Amino acid sequence: MNMTLHIILDEKFTDGFISFINENFNQNVHKFLVIAPRKTMKYCKILDQFSNVVVIHKKLSDMIRLVKECIMADKIIVHSLMIKYIQNLFGFKMFARKTYIALWGGEIYEEKNTIRDYLKHRILSKVKGIICELEEDYLLTKKKYATRAPYFPCMMYLSNVVEDDDFEEYRNKKEKKKQTVMIGNSADPENNHKEIIDRLALLEEEAEFILPLSYGDKEYAQLVSAYAKKKLNGSVHILSKFISVNEYLNILKSVDIVVYAHRRQQALGNTFHLLTYGAKLYLNSETTTYAWMKRNGIQVFSSSEIGNEFYTPLSSEDMKNNSVILSAFVSRDVLKKNWQAVFED
Repeated sequence: MNMTLHIILDEKFTDGFISFINENFNQNVHKFLVIAPRKTMKYCKILDQFSNVVVIHKKLSDMIRLVKECIMADKIIVHSLMIKYIQNLFGFKMFARKTYIALWGGEIYEEKNTIRDYLKHRILSKVKGIICELEEDYLLTKKKYATRAPYFPCMMYLSNVVEDDDFEEYRNKKEKKKQTVMIGNSADPENNHKEIIDRLALLEEEAEFILPLSYGDKEYAQLVSAYAKKKLNGSVHILSKFISVNEYLNILKSVDIVVYAHRRQQALGNTFHLLTYGAKLYLNSETTTYAWMKRNGIQVFSSSEIGNEFYTPLSSEDMKNNSVILSAFVSRDVLKKNWQAVFED
């Protein structure tokens, strides 16, 4: 049997991904090397549940095992080029020619370190395939890194999946006296909170504002929180603590309008859920996310055009249309088919 080796970071979605693959495919032909950047795992909690999961630490014996596993594997899937020492390892043709890179998005944007940028160019120009959610991200990668590797469309992780029952959630949207507006998805300066808060402060209508700031730069979160409370016309709710996935999804269901002003592809999972729940979405029109949405007929708006029509909700027809279109991309069944195409290549 051909062995597929997954190299993946200890991240919020890793547990779900390992469980999904093991439940839907043959465990005997998949092995997961989870890269631990610290002594104890921060997110992964299911490591003892499966025999095909191995933790790799930054020590010589584990690095030797990593190389041996790569040599023995028939197919390697590297989940993100964010893993810096992976960039060195997979520049070798013997590994690159059987490797598929699952791009998260951030890897294809600015890179201040010219050596790492060179290493990424060397890897991406040689790999067997590139896996990513949006074709626009693949085309950007192809342009920047001169790769000829084929594209495998895949929403990759359960965080990007909307459950079947939730595709009808938009029907539960009710008229409110005050709209609920979400600004950004984290305490990351790339959310451009101040720019959006300044735009919304010019509008006279009051609203309920939600700012998720539990993840990212704590100092930046405090600055944004204070600025929002000072400038915005309405009540401001700061999400400063981590909550369960179900709690967060329930908050997303309450949102009427969301503004994501990132200058690159980010918060895709949140974006898919919010749209299927019937939210009106404002995005930076320069992003690959905006281009993908528009190309597929999804009703989204440019964050640079926030004005008097901002608080006008989506029509029920637009809500339904967005949900129907997304159901063809972000369901569990589609995710399984996406990964099956990679495994069978």
